[in-house]
Amino acid sequence: MGRANRVQSRASKIALARLPALLERSVSLKQGLRGFASVGGIVSASVQYNRLMENCIFCKIVAGNIPSAKTYEDDDFIAFLDINPKGPKHTLLVPKAHFVWFLDLPDELSDKFFRVARKIATDLKNETSADYIHLGIEGKDVPHAHIHLIPKTL
Repeated sequence: MGRANRVQSRASKIALARLPALLERSVSLKQGLRGFASVGGIVSASVQYNRLMENCIFCKIVAGNIPSAKTYEDDDFIAFLDINPKGPKHTLLVPKAHFVWFLDLPDELSDKFFRVARKIATDLKNETSADYIHLGIEGKDVPHAHIHLIPKTL
């Protein structure tokens, strides 16, 4: 095992060791894990520690600590209107469990992410005069995986 792999492995072990303490401290993380429990029961293997998680604005929206204009909600996802829209009905789709990047989601959740995005995109197209719905997968500006759905015209 190379040095980089040993460092990464050690960091993962430290993160997993800190998980129980984080669960006690973080209401938003506990909220996210409750929603995630329905997806295969692989919490400890899939949740990664992120120092920004406690102050994640999307986790606070999921927990109901920050108001939002919800347009969709189920056990695993929530969608709401963007506070800085790039166009009418600009919507954000967010997993309730905290994952920084789309690649961090387990297969079952990532598959459902796009099924829900397709449903919301269909609804948005029917509600607006859009020709198509632009999708953008993010996680950089707000460190919580999310999809932007923006109605567009040609």
